[in-house]
Amino acid sequence: MDVYELLTICDRLDIEYRIDINQKDMLEVNLDKKKSQLKSLEASFIWLWISAKTDVEKDSIVDLFVQKHKKNI
Repeated sequence: MDVYELLTICDRLDIEYRIDINQKDMLEVNLDKKKSQLKSLEASFIWLWISAKTDVEKDSIVDLFVQKHKKNI
C-alpha cells in the first residue's frame, strides 16, 4: 500500500511508470510520514551521537542520555 516505496523500487530497477493524478494525495501523505520519521530519527540520541564530530561531543551526548534516563533505572 506504500506507493512511494513502490515507485522508489521502480526507479532502482529502471522500470517505467506513470503516476495517476489521484495518487498524488497519497504520495504527499506518505512523503509527510517519511519526513516525520526522519525528524524523529534525527532527534534521537543515537543519531546525535553518530553525527557528533568530536569525542567531547559524544561524551556530552552520552551524559545527557544518562541524565535523562537515570530516573527510569
